[in-house]
Amino acid sequence: MAVYFVTGKLGAGKSLAAIQRIRDYAANGNKIAGNLDVYLDKLCTNPRSKVSYIRIPDRPTAADLYALGEGKPSDDYDEEHNGLLVLDELVTWLNSRSWNDKGRKDLIDWFVHARKFGWDIIFLVQSIEAVDKQLIDTLMEYHVPVINLSKINIPVIGRLYKHFNTKGKPLRLPKVHIAHVMYLDKISADRWTFRAMDLYAAYDTKQVISENYPHGPHSQLSRWHLEGRYLPPENNLQWRDVLILPAALLIYAACRLFQHPVPVRSGRFESGSAGLRRLGGSAA
Repeated sequence: MAVYFVTGKLGAGKSLAAIQRIRDYAANGNKIAGNLDVYLDKLCTNPRSKVSYIRIPDRPTAADLYALGEGKPSDDYDEEHNGLLVLDELVTWLNSRSWNDKGRKDLIDWFVHARKFGWDIIFLVQSIEAVDKQLIDTLMEYHVPVINLSKINIPVIGRLYKHFNTKGKPLRLPKVHIAHVMYLDKISADRWTFRAMDLYAAYDTKQVISENYPHGPHSQLSRWHLEGRYLPPENNLQWRDVLILPAALLIYAACRLFQHPVPVRSGRFESGSAGLRRLGGSAA
């Protein structure tokens, strides 16, 4: 089990980082769930993908999380097969001020046991300080601060460009997001670098987390249900089959050659041993 606290200011790319991870899990066939509005027809490139997305309320309760079930089969002990749960705007519904609210204990209990249920978790929050320290100490395995390079001016050259540019706009770095994965907030474990321009259409970028979300946990239909089942049967021809085909043709041609009739001087064709004897007698 892995628990990520992804942090960053507005526009840093926290949601993009989460959507990219959701896409990676979906591509591997793992379960995906969260309180983000995700569009599977844009997220999954394969129209035959049977991966569904479990949408939970914006501010889930413990009952909502238990309704997710297991992230993987109970007899599967490989954590690479864990499902992924993404929870956005953690600060609005699970912060230090609301720590003693009714139902928080049951919610924390589920998070603590998420590993046994087969789920990895990504929490999205603007600042790690806004989350209760007890929750951080209990759950956080990876701290992932995200930055957007397009908000940084290029030194020296950027100032010159701004001076000579008629619009007065500075020259900035390309729009690339960097997420530095820190294990226990101390050791550099990984780095996610992405542009993910194709992911903007995969989720609602203007979604507002609200306590008045009207629906309970529900599963969205996969691309296969919406599109893939209406497609013609998939051609399962493999490269191995393509490479074997010439060899098979050569073997077939050789077999046909040995079965071909043997010509004689009379112009007639006789096959097999009779033709060979006729040729031998003529030579004698």
